[in-house]
Amino acid sequence: MTRLIAPMSALLAGLAALLLVLLFYSANSMNQAASQAQRALINNALSLRLVQSLSELRSVAWWDEMVLKSRKAGFDGDWLDVEVGVFITTSYKHDRILVLDEQNRPVYGFGSDQRLDRATQEQFTRLVLPLIAQIRGGKNASPRINDASFTENLAEESAITDRSYGRGAAAILSNGKRPVFAAAMEITPSLDKTLGSRRPHLLVSVTDLTTAALKDIGRSILINDLRYGANGALAADTFPMRSDDGKSMRPLNWTPKQPGNELINDLLPAILIVLIAATASITALFKRLLGSTRELAKREVEAQYLANHDALTGLPNRRMLAARLEELRAEHDAQRTSVSVSCIDLDRFKDINDTLGHQAGDELIKAVARRIESLALPGDIVARLGGDELAVIRLHQHVNEGERLSNLVIGSFEVPFRVLGHEIETSASLGVTSATLDRPFDDIMREADIALYEAKAMGRGRAAHFVAPMAAKLEKRHAIEIDLRRAIANRELTLNYQPIVEATTGRISSVEALVRWNSATHGYVSPELFVGIAEETGMMAALGRFIIEQAMEDSQRWPHLVTAINISPAQLRSATIVNELVESASRHGVSPKMITIEITETLLMANDARTLKLLNQLKEHGFSLALDDFGTGYSSLAYIRDFPFDRLKIDRRFIKDVDQNPQALAIVEGVVNFGRILGHEIIAEGIETEQEMQAMQRAGCTHLQGFVFSRPLSADHIEALSITSTRLAAKRERSDAVPVKIFEQHRRKKSAC
Repeated sequence: MTRLIAPMSALLAGLAALLLVLLFYSANSMNQAASQAQRALINNALSLRLVQSLSELRSVAWWDEMVLKSRKAGFDGDWLDVEVGVFITTSYKHDRILVLDEQNRPVYGFGSDQRLDRATQEQFTRLVLPLIAQIRGGKNASPRINDASFTENLAEESAITDRSYGRGAAAILSNGKRPVFAAAMEITPSLDKTLGSRRPHLLVSVTDLTTAALKDIGRSILINDLRYGANGALAADTFPMRSDDGKSMRPLNWTPKQPGNELINDLLPAILIVLIAATASITALFKRLLGSTRELAKREVEAQYLANHDALTGLPNRRMLAARLEELRAEHDAQRTSVSVSCIDLDRFKDINDTLGHQAGDELIKAVARRIESLALPGDIVARLGGDELAVIRLHQHVNEGERLSNLVIGSFEVPFRVLGHEIETSASLGVTSATLDRPFDDIMREADIALYEAKAMGRGRAAHFVAPMAAKLEKRHAIEIDLRRAIANRELTLNYQPIVEATTGRISSVEALVRWNSATHGYVSPELFVGIAEETGMMAALGRFIIEQAMEDSQRWPHLVTAINISPAQLRSATIVNELVESASRHGVSPKMITIEITETLLMANDARTLKLLNQLKEHGFSLALDDFGTGYSSLAYIRDFPFDRLKIDRRFIKDVDQNPQALAIVEGVVNFGRILGHEIIAEGIETEQEMQAMQRAGCTHLQGFVFSRPLSADHIEALSITSTRLAAKRERSDAVPVKIFEQHRRKKSAC
C-alpha cells in the first residue's frame, strides 16, 4: 500500500496539475472568446445603427411630396419643418437634418427644434462629403455598409411593384474627434416617376454618438456599462473607436464578461482543498459545460426560428414554406400526392394603411393571420409571404379541396375586424392552384400568384383557380399597362358623357364624364380594366389630370349644364388636388359652380379632419360634391350629416328589380327622405327600364341617370342633345310626356339624320 502512495500521489499530483493547467487554459480561452464576441457585438451594433438610420431616412426621402416640397420651385420650409425636421428628430432621435440640392449645397437644415443657420448647415455638409461622393457615384464611404447590402432586401419588392428607392450611404464619421452616425439618401418619388431627376436632391442626417446613446447601444447587446474611455488609456476590454475614414477617436471601454474566471472560482477551491473530491469537481465541471451547451443550443434554436418565421405574425415565412413543402415531398409519394396552394391578399389594404395608419394595418394583418389559422386543419401550412399576402398549403383529401378552403376563407371576412377601436370591413382575394409535390416550389407559387391576380381583376373578394390561359392573360395585361402609360402621355384616351335628367321634367341638368380608351393595339379596353391597372401601377394621378383637363375643356360647349367629374381616393390624398381643379377651371373659363366632384365612400373610411377640410375647401371655391355609389362600401347616414355633400347617388344594385323587391324600394325611400331633410339632391343611377324609372320617380328621387335615357355619348352628341333637350323640355311643359320620351325623340331624330 505504501508503495502505491508515491505513484498514486504522483498520479494525483500530475492529474491535479494537468487539471489546473487545463482549467486555467480553458478559463483564459473562454475569457478571450467572450471578449472577442463582445467586440463583434459592438461593431455589429454600430453597423446596424447605420442601416437603421438609412431605413428611417427612406420613410421620408422616398416620397413624391418630399420631392416637390424640397425643390426650388415648390420649396416649402414650413412643410419640411413638420414632415421632415420635427418628424425625424422626434420620432427617430436624429440630431440634425439637411436637404442638399443637385449641386450638393444645403437648402434646408433642422436641429434642436429649430432650423439650422447657414454656417451650421455648411459645416455638416462638409462633414458628410464622403457620403455625398458615394451617392453621386464615388467609392463607398464606409466598409460597414454599401449600396448592395442596403438594397439586396428590396430587390423582391422592386421586381413586383416596379418601384425603386434612391441610392443611400451611411458611415461613422468624426466631428471634432466625436463620433457621429451620418446617413444620406437620394430624394426620389414613391409613385409618380415623372417627378424623378437624373441628379436628385439629398436628405442627410447627422446623429451624435452621445454617452446616453452609447449606453442604449450597450443595453441592446447586454453590455450595460459601455462607455467612453480615456484617450490612450486602454482598459481590460477596449474597442478602439475609429471613424470609417480612419480617424482615431476616444476608445470604448466596458467591464468584460469573464466566464473563465467564474469557472476557476467555482472549481479551484474544491481542487486545492480536497483532491479526493476531484471526481465530484470534474462532474460539476461537466454539468456546467453541459449547461453552456444547452444554452448555446437554445439560442441557436431561437435564431433558427427567427430566420424561418415572420416577425409580425409569428407565421412561417416564404423560406419556411418552401422547406415544409420539401418535408411533404419526403413524407409522401411526390408524383401521386397533390396539394392545394392558396395565396390570400387583402383587398385595398393600401387604402386602410393610408387612412388609418400603418399601426392599424399591422394589427389588421395579425388579426387576419389569426383568423386564417383558425380555419386550418391539422397538417395545413399557413404562412405570410410578405406585405398583406398570406398562403395556405393543404394536402388533397378531396378533389375540390382548394375550392372548399377558398370558400371558408372568403366567408370568414364577412365578420368585420376590430382593430385599435376601428371596425374594419374588408375582403380578400384568393389565387388557388393544385399541383403534385414533385413540381418546383417556385412554379407552384407562380401559378398561385397568377390566379390571385386574376381574382383581383374579377372584382376582388373572390377566388380564382389557376388555368393555363391565365398566364397569357397576365402577359396581355402587362402589355395593356405599357400601352396605357403611353396613351395617357399622348392623350389618346377620350371622354364620353352620360346625361343626368330631372325626374319631374326630363330636362338634362348635368352630365357625368366617363373615360374611354379605344386602343390601336388592343381595341376597345374596358374602363374597369384600365382604370384598375392605373390604380395598381401609380398612373392614377396622370389619368386623373387628363380627365380633369378634358372635362373642363368640353364643359365649355354646354355652359348651362353641370359637368360631374369622378375623383379617385388617390387623387384626393394629393395635397395639390384643390389647386389642380381651381386652376383648370380658371384656365378654361369654367365656373366651379357648374362642376360637381364625385367621390366614392372609400375616402370617408377614416372620417378624419383632413378629409373634411379638403371637402370644405372645394365647397368654398364653388364646386358641388356628390357621394357616388352610396351604400356599397363604408358609408353610413352619419357621413351624409357630417360631410358637405350636395348630392347622393344611389347605386344600381338598390335599383335593380326595385319594382319586384319591396325591401330595396324601402331602402331607396329611406335614403331619399333622409336626404331631403338635409336638403340634398338624390340621383338614382343605372336605370335601365321604364319601370325602374317610374319607381324612382315615385320614391322621390330628384334626378335620374341610366341607359333608359342615354348611353354615354361623345362631347359632340352631348352638345347637340343639350340643345334638343332644352327645346323638347319646353314643349313638354304643354304635354304629359314622361322624360324617357324626350330621349326616344332624340334617338329617332339621330337615326333619321
